[in-house]
Amino acid sequence: MGQEIERKFLIWENGNNYETKAFRSWYASMGGDTSRDVVQALQGRVLRDGVPLLQGYFLQVGGEAVRELADLVGFENDFEPTEARLRKKGKEQFYFTLKGKGGVQRNEFEAEIPRMTFDRYWLDTQGLRVEKVRLAREYGRHTAEIDVYTDRQLIVIEVEVPTLEAAERLAPLGKDVTEDKAYKNKNLAR
Repeated sequence: MGQEIERKFLIWENGNNYETKAFRSWYASMGGDTSRDVVQALQGRVLRDGVPLLQGYFLQVGGEAVRELADLVGFENDFEPTEARLRKKGKEQFYFTLKGKGGVQRNEFEAEIPRMTFDRYWLDTQGLRVEKVRLAREYGRHTAEIDVYTDRQLIVIEVEVPTLEAAERLAPLGKDVTEDKAYKNKNLAR
């Protein structure tokens, strides 16, 4: 079990641009052309160079499927999960994740699982899924994960950090939606 400490920034949604000066400066430092539509350029770059992610969420965190998976991967019940997810990363990596309550900081347990296990439980996430492409890039001493959703018009950036103090010091790359439950992937999957 670990602690996830991260901030989430909304960059673009349904034609609305939320990029900040900090975002434009950071994008330029990656060699990005800021003289044209930065969001469109970023989207193209992520879709070209990123890794596809397919995520499915379980409607009942306390349901039989989640309990079976938690037992299978050795979850010790260190915290009360409020979210249970399956993730396919690229073509050959599969994960089961449990997350606790919280915004900037929350408990997280993740375990890699075999494809057969993923396939067995994937149907249990029917209707509660998101599809996106993720590209990781340096952001100061941290890593920014740029997510371009392919099932809707949405781009967000998540920056995971080691401490709450580091989270507070991050210059916002867009509209801060860390505490906005509407932007949690489990709610986007509805």
